[in-house]
Amino acid sequence: MVALIAYAATFALLALALLLHRRHGLAIYLPVFNFTTTDANVFNDSSLDQDVPGGCDEKEVSRVARVLASSLNTTADPCKDFHSYVCSGFRRIIRTSLLDDMETQVTTSISRFFHRIARGVKKPLPEALTKAVEFYASCVKPVHTNGRTHALASFFKEQDFSFNTKIDGFLETTLELQLRLGLEIFFTLVVDPYPRFQETSRYVYLGSSRLFEEWKRARNVLFMSGSYTSYASAVILATGFDENAAFDLARRVWYIESKLMTRSIKPKRVLAKKKLESKWKELLHRYSRGALMGTYKLSLRSKPSAFFHQMMFKANDAEQSVYITWEVARHLASVSGYVETGSIPDRQVYCFDMTYVFYGPAISAAVLFPSVNNSRLDQVRRMVRTLASEVYGSIEDSDWVLPETKAKLARKLRLVTWKLGYDLNLESWRGLNDYYRRYPIASGIFLTDYVKTNEAHGIKFFELKRQRREVDFSFRSDIVGAFYEGPNVLVIPAASMLSPLFNYGASPAINYGLLGSVIMQNLMRAFGHNNMLTDGSGSPIAWFPEERADFEDRYQCDRMSEVRDSDVDPPAGVSVGAQAFFRAYKRASAARGNRSCSLPGLERLSSDQVFFVSRCLLRCHDVPGTTDGVHLEDHACNLMAKHSAEFANAFNCPMDHSNTLCDVW
Repeated sequence: MVALIAYAATFALLALALLLHRRHGLAIYLPVFNFTTTDANVFNDSSLDQDVPGGCDEKEVSRVARVLASSLNTTADPCKDFHSYVCSGFRRIIRTSLLDDMETQVTTSISRFFHRIARGVKKPLPEALTKAVEFYASCVKPVHTNGRTHALASFFKEQDFSFNTKIDGFLETTLELQLRLGLEIFFTLVVDPYPRFQETSRYVYLGSSRLFEEWKRARNVLFMSGSYTSYASAVILATGFDENAAFDLARRVWYIESKLMTRSIKPKRVLAKKKLESKWKELLHRYSRGALMGTYKLSLRSKPSAFFHQMMFKANDAEQSVYITWEVARHLASVSGYVETGSIPDRQVYCFDMTYVFYGPAISAAVLFPSVNNSRLDQVRRMVRTLASEVYGSIEDSDWVLPETKAKLARKLRLVTWKLGYDLNLESWRGLNDYYRRYPIASGIFLTDYVKTNEAHGIKFFELKRQRREVDFSFRSDIVGAFYEGPNVLVIPAASMLSPLFNYGASPAINYGLLGSVIMQNLMRAFGHNNMLTDGSGSPIAWFPEERADFEDRYQCDRMSEVRDSDVDPPAGVSVGAQAFFRAYKRASAARGNRSCSLPGLERLSSDQVFFVSRCLLRCHDVPGTTDGVHLEDHACNLMAKHSAEFANAFNCPMDHSNTLCDVW
């Protein structure tokens, strides 16, 4: 499954590897959309049967219709191999999903738009976006160094930091640098956004620092090429260190680093586990401004944690002081571009990535706000309400689920919190400007701008940690998909509401078949695996053994169609909730009537056929591993068709085509 949101929200202020892929981002509260009332009539909403006035976006609808039409191979028999019927018109094997392709397109569009405005625009930009542009401009500006007078030396002087300064302690200094200045020297702190399954507290733990891991590899290259000492000397000189002593210090750094990096060298002493954890908790509370360790637990079991503690206990006090000073100097010299390790990346790409780490919500908003506005959000919200209402109907009509269990399942559905579009207070430029109010205006000296922006980013991180409840975890608006998260929350980011996944005013056959499929599959996750054990408010669902076994069999009846990964909680199969889903689509179609835009190239298909074709299009990439290219029976599209009486009716398949039905309800 595509990684979402922050299954853990990371204080990875420079985790560039996760850029545009990590599930940390944004939701819209207009207000938070959920069914919190205990009144079951909340799902009996007659307004869903009345169409909302408004036209459609003909360009979007025409574009998605052309995609659907070009995918079809009408010579194939949909009753025998629906995957071939829908997907083989492309005349090639589809390697990536529609969702992944969309996310790539969104990422590219955001990058291109930002680079265009960074070159200069006549109209004034919102304050938040202006700060992003100026930070980027500071980064791409050519670096000019003049002996010891550049910003790195100034930083060391301002922080009273030098190779001759004794640090207060390896752990103390590392955490202060990370939590006060945002410098991830050896690791990144990862903070769970909500408690893990059957836990009451969130965890803080250590993750890998991308920059430190890259340095480990670059260090080996420098050593093998004989360039390590000259590189280290250049970094040391950039801090304002005495030129005559730089070479000797570089050799000492190499000795200490080799000692700390070599796993075969074991530490001579270690701190008792309880004392070590106590020290960590004390420092985390101090340097996080009280945001951490109040409602969080600490875990020191990760590999980055073990490696860091090995390093900490291998070196004596003097070696620790030299090495942590070296790492700060190397880190800042590398980030700022004063000293390169060898392969020089495209500076514009590097600087855009760096800028996006800090200003991603503002940069993406410039592309998303014009399209994903309140009108589009209202249409998606209406889809959500229709889907939830029909799922509720299926739960109520189930004749095999015990009444007590049925009530718990219905309660869970009512308590789902839906986050649509953008994060709290970030759905407007006013909110974004306020969010970035304390971020500095770039001075043009990039290292200074980087350090000050990093510091402001850290302050904002802890500010949000103090203010937000577990259910208010952040997510990113530029991610494509829908995601069911820990505290009974379903997230639909703004980028998911763009064409072709969602098309403004288009026929429900297309919008439900595409975005509706993604939403429905993730809504069904609320009832599967570990999620089936609670009702969304912390109360357990007491399944009888036979009842639970029956439910799990139904939930997993077509799991062969899914590409398996390491997720503990994989998505439901395509047939789970399918009958409620089809009813929701038909209900929306009846309300819409004949007011949808025409679908060029699809005139020969009925509305129901377009609905099923759209559902399959999402899964054209999902081909079982075969060497002969044959599309097997257990492909998702074929199982969806095989297990649906509605599909058989739509495509006039033989009556025995749907003799094996598959749905949890």
